Amino acid sequence: MSIRLLAFGDSEGIILISQVVPDENLIGIVGAEIRPQYLEQLSKIASNLNIPLVVQPRHKSPEYSDFVAQVQSLTPDLILVNSYSMLLRPDILSIPPMDAVNIHGALLPQYRGCNPTQWALLNNETETGVTMHYMDAKFDTGDIIAQRRVPILFTDTWRDIQERSNRAIESMLQDEMPGLLAGTNNRTPQDESKANYNKRRHPEDGKIDWGDSVLKTYNLIRALVKPHPGAFYFKRSEKIILDEYLPLPQVVSIKYKKREGANERKKSKHHAAET
Repeated sequence: MSIRLLAFGDSEGIILISQVVPDENLIGIVGAEIRPQYLEQLSKIASNLNIPLVVQPRHKSPEYSDFVAQVQSLTPDLILVNSYSMLLRPDILSIPPMDAVNIHGALLPQYRGCNPTQWALLNNETETGVTMHYMDAKFDTGDIIAQRRVPILFTDTWRDIQERSNRAIESMLQDEMPGLLAGTNNRTPQDESKANYNKRRHPEDGKIDWGDSVLKTYNLIRALVKPHPGAFYFKRSEKIILDEYLPLPQVVSIKYKKREGANERKKSKHHAAET
């Protein structure tokens, strides 16, 4: 019997899955309504594979029950999720008899939750990784199937790490897919004593505090380069966005030029008050 696999992801995540999962096993693609920028490419991928594209709406949407019915009608044996941005609720997770599997961009149980690559950079980590794990009602808490370690170099931006992580994901999928489709894969519970979560980051979190260390500012900049909104600061009323990689000496130069400018303004105000 051919296992029927339903894939959830953005365009990059689905491309990785489609390169590894045999065409006869892939029965459909699910994209997220909240990431419309990926839907056109996902539609093209689905059309080329001659399989349907289903769009997951928000849970409170009137269309949500239709979405659940669509997934049920596809009768997946297994759900595989890679680079996806919406929660899969129990009404979806309960459909496939072989469960649902997610690929997470960190070494679980560390860095559960959102933006794991950004948080690894912000915390000055020298290593991250990718984890294939079973899904349950909570984020990133299910049993681990496999992991791959990914180094973080001092000059990396998040894009460099993502590229390296994608190669690790592809390798992991190639190694684990036969066992996953046969139901013979490993399954190891996570160690809750080592677990941590990080909050979802927002554009306003990129504001630079020049009172922070140079290293912290450097890490913030490389965590938020394009196409993320970028780290930023204000020069009087002008918003200065740093959305490209800057070497550490350049960050030092910007920081201390700002400090010198601030000192000059203080002296100028003090002189004006004396006169």
